[in-house]
Amino acid sequence: MTKFSNSLKQDWLIILIIFMGFALGAYFYPSLPDKVPNHWNFNGEVNGYGSKLFGAFGLPAINLAMYL
Repeated sequence: MTKFSNSLKQDWLIILIIFMGFALGAYFYPSLPDKVPNHWNFNGEVNGYGSKLFGAFGLPAINLAMYL
């Protein structure tokens, strides 16, 4: 248990940043369009779209998975 507690004490800033990503996603979710651009080609033109859910919470979820 102490190892887990020490890890939380050392990584509190990383955990805060990850959960701020979820909070920002929740805040902006209602104002996002149904299709959110998520891929651009070399010329900067959009050539891939994702769902509103992935646009808001995809990156924070990937960050959380990488942290765990």
